[in-house]
Amino acid sequence: MGERKVLNKYIPSDFDPSLVPKHKNTAAGRKAANKKDAGKTQIRMMIPFSMQCENCGTFMYRGKKFNCYKEDVQGSKAKYLGIQRFRFYIKCIVCSRPVTFLTDPENNDYEMESGATRNYEIWKDKNKTVEDEKEGKEEEEEMDAMKALENRVEESRREVEEQDRLEEIKALNSRHVRMENVETSQERDEAREEAEIEKEVQSVVFGKKDVILKRLSDDDDDEDFTTSYKNTDPPKVASSATPKESGGLKGVVLKKKKKKRKGEGSDGAANKKAKGGGATATTTTKAGDSDSD
Repeated sequence: MGERKVLNKYIPSDFDPSLVPKHKNTAAGRKAANKKDAGKTQIRMMIPFSMQCENCGTFMYRGKKFNCYKEDVQGSKAKYLGIQRFRFYIKCIVCSRPVTFLTDPENNDYEMESGATRNYEIWKDKNKTVEDEKEGKEEEEEMDAMKALENRVEESRREVEEQDRLEEIKALNSRHVRMENVETSQERDEAREEAEIEKEVQSVVFGKKDVILKRLSDDDDDEDFTTSYKNTDPPKVASSATPKESGGLKGVVLKKKKKKRKGEGSDGAANKKAKGGGATATTTTKAGDSDSD
């Protein structure tokens, strides 16, 4: 941050107190300001050309904005052919030296007056050389009639060449216009054909209105399931099927049957033995009866 009380101030060696404007809040300052600015108008403008300050050498480029004063030029150079000339006051952006320049209605330009030098501009030299050549040509034609005739013939020949060149350019432009019209018509026809093909495809694929899809209710699904379950018969297991031929459930059933058959076989053997014992007993009794007889 800067110093609050600003005790130390830099004063350059080329400082001129007389150039410092008086304070406008005092009576003397207002009087001096009114006397100094009499006939001046404060405006904001851009400088019309690049310049260099004569004091500090700072460059101020064309188009830079300034708050400046404008006044009418007085004296012999005040007007040119009845056109009023104006003087503009600006200050250097570094050293605040006053710089003045004037309007130049004769050359349709501005003229540097004091405080700075105008930078070199090449386009001014080009315009000046063209004007000088034109003036020299007119003077030469006034002095020599044959030279004037030759210049007129040369100008007429140049005009004919320019006219032919213009006609050629017009023909090329008209040809381009016709080609563009043909291309646009072809593109329009292609777009129309594509639209017709797309319309036909949509009518063939997506235009079937007879096909109607109905959603089945949940009750119908339950009824169909119950009826199908009632009508189905229980699975049958073949007794002659082997475990390899039948499934896993059938194999279990067959194994259970085999176990039952084994139990039944043991009971049957006991019964057979009992029957056999009875038979032997009967036979022995019969034999004993026969012996007793």
